[in-house]
Amino acid sequence: MNATLQAHALLPSTLGFTSVLMLAACTSTPPAPLTNMRAAQQAIATAERGETSAAKANAVNDEMRRSNGALVDEMKRNSGDQP
Repeated sequence: MNATLQAHALLPSTLGFTSVLMLAACTSTPPAPLTNMRAAQQAIATAERGETSAAKANAVNDEMRRSNGALVDEMKRNSGDQP
């Protein structure tokens, strides 16, 4: 009977402690993943810059092809200044 009284005496403090732990777990939110967000934003910005650079490089390559084609055409033509 003495053990039963001790168990009943510990019950309120055990429930109180458990309640406090559960309340603390619910009220503490995890920190915002700022570093992950920043890394993702930087990756997106880098990818966009890469796409822009690739588009510019393609435009330059196309212009060089046209210019080389025009130069080859001019070289194939007779200049008329031949002796």
